[in-house]
Amino acid sequence: ALPVLTYSYEGLVNGDTKPATLPTIATTASTTSAVGNYPITLTGGLDANYTVTHVNNTLTVGKAGLTITADAKSKVYGAALPVLTYSYEGLVNGDTKPATLPTIATTASTSSAVGNYPITLTGGSDANYTVTHVNNTLTVGKAEIKVTAEARTKVYGTGEPVLTYQVVGLVNNDSRAIFTGNLTRAEGENVGTYSIFKGSLDPGTNYTMSYTGANFSISKAPITGVALADKTFTYDGTTKSLNLTGALPAGAVVNYTNNGQINAGMYRVKADIPETMNYSGASYSATLLIQKAKQTISFASPGTLGRNAGTVKLDVRSTSGLPITLSVDDPLVATLSGTDLQVHRLGTVTITAAQAGDGNYEPAAVVDITIQIAAAADAKLPILVHQAVSPNGDGINEFLIIEGIRDYPDNKVTIFNKNGVVLSEIVGYDNRDKVFTGQYHADGTYYYYVDVKDSNGVWKREKGFFVIKR
Repeated sequence: ALPVLTYSYEGLVNGDTKPATLPTIATTASTTSAVGNYPITLTGGLDANYTVTHVNNTLTVGKAGLTITADAKSKVYGAALPVLTYSYEGLVNGDTKPATLPTIATTASTSSAVGNYPITLTGGSDANYTVTHVNNTLTVGKAEIKVTAEARTKVYGTGEPVLTYQVVGLVNNDSRAIFTGNLTRAEGENVGTYSIFKGSLDPGTNYTMSYTGANFSISKAPITGVALADKTFTYDGTTKSLNLTGALPAGAVVNYTNNGQINAGMYRVKADIPETMNYSGASYSATLLIQKAKQTISFASPGTLGRNAGTVKLDVRSTSGLPITLSVDDPLVATLSGTDLQVHRLGTVTITAAQAGDGNYEPAAVVDITIQIAAAADAKLPILVHQAVSPNGDGINEFLIIEGIRDYPDNKVTIFNKNGVVLSEIVGYDNRDKVFTGQYHADGTYYYYVDVKDSNGVWKREKGFFVIKR
């Protein structure tokens, strides 16, 4: 507003304080007048006692103060710069802006790191104002990223996998290289589920991080390096078993099925390992083969026996302890009862010892021994001709029995009657296929010659008689 216009007097006397008619004071300036000088003019002011002289003056309109203030701004790291603005303080007379607008700028950019950056005003002028700039600050705040841990697994006893994560929200072409530190997980190496924590993972000064965890799972390990192998044994009366080979995990137990066998045979053995806290269970199978044992027969010959030896105990046995089966090739000479040999006549017999084996033993190799039933040392020939033939079908003396004749296959038997008529000549008489039965001859007395070649190749003869009686 215009100031109050005033004036003063100089020259009043006699105690006068003003002229009789007061002067009028005015100026061409107004409230809205621009900066400049405007006249202050006096008119009027009369008094009969004075000659009035007016001295005009000047009203000076000076510049108003105008403060231009930059507005404080903020943005998130990586976001576009906000529009920079400013405000005025001190405009008058309906003015809305200075004649020349100011320029506003900041050193920050879209990629500027978190921090404070100056907002600076320059320029901006007006003839009616004295302009003052008030700068301000653009604050770049941290961007928010979301970090989500990825679930991880491993098998018990194996190495630790790297803990990884997914990131959402990186800006300014930032990569994971900005991170320092690592995720961590809850301690523990036994099978189970463990939480994955943020640990020391840090995205740096330009980000604030929200974290979502995940689980780290340790699964049971398979049992390795263990085997159940086929194995072959020979029966010996003791228990035979298969056993797992290799190192079992601590605390593991083995349950065998069909193991621990004694008798010969083929057995399918199963070994089961129940699962433990940290290991999966396992099952193995293999063949336990117990082969039949071999056996041998020992058979001691009793040597040459006399015709009157009677019953002789034979020394025969098997290494298996199983009973021996004996057989004789000529029951006319000797017979068997168990291991007792009953001597009947002169001759040579072969006794065969056999053991057929059983579930645990292979058959033994057959053993034969030859036993000679010899005549008395003073006998003319080592044979004995029976004195009776009874061809009546009762199985007794059905032919002429010549004891020991089979030991001398080079032989000839001649049968003739009392008149010297030859009734039969048999070469190679053997008490079996080549015999004299007398069935076509009448009862009575008959005579014989027995010619044999002895072990020295000398022919010898024995003669005598026998009776046919039905």
